[in-house]
Amino acid sequence: AGGYYYYSIPINAGICIYVPSEAFNTYLSYTKTYNSQIVQDNWYGYRNYIVPYDFNTGTIVRLNNQIWYTSSDGKTVSPYSSSVFGSSLLANSYINGVGRITFKEDVTTIGEQAFYTRYKLTSVILPETVTEIGMSAFQSCSNLLSVYCNPTTPPAIYYQNGSSTSSFPSNAGMKIYVPASALDSYTQYSTSSYEDKVVSPLNWSQYQSCIQVVGEK
Repeated sequence: AGGYYYYSIPINAGICIYVPSEAFNTYLSYTKTYNSQIVQDNWYGYRNYIVPYDFNTGTIVRLNNQIWYTSSDGKTVSPYSSSVFGSSLLANSYINGVGRITFKEDVTTIGEQAFYTRYKLTSVILPETVTEIGMSAFQSCSNLLSVYCNPTTPPAIYYQNGSSTSSFPSNAGMKIYVPASALDSYTQYSTSSYEDKVVSPLNWSQYQSCIQVVGEK
């Protein structure tokens, strides 16, 4: 039998619930849902609609426990594996043209096959806390054309010569945008040097033609 659900805030299409960025993780920390009483736990039911916001500047804030993305159909893209990020996944929403995957803690690892075969993924923004991008993390993401890699220290990435198991796909026209202040760090590696079949910063040598600066987006 079905039932009725009553909410304090209506879940209208495209709704955003803006909360102070410093309180964002608290709003997403609740684990209960559909409690028939007026309690804080009921924020769990709104977890995919909550957006961190700076009320002083009037801007949405991108936090280090989030991966932002866009998709070809304007809908959420679920990771191939949600257990390879070093932190538990709390929410995945697609609001106003942007997808946001939120984790319990800052993202440091984009693990093996994290977004493998997610062919609808068109762009992804990685937080500045990422230190490692594993084997096949974005392989077979055939429509991925823009990767915004915000760490100022190049993360260790996987490369295997002659194989399709490297961290990033070899999509024609794909760009990897890095912070302007870190351009020299990402482009210091000779294209003839790499560490085969391991995760290493040296493997950025194989993506030199993709690296570009568009500020710290």
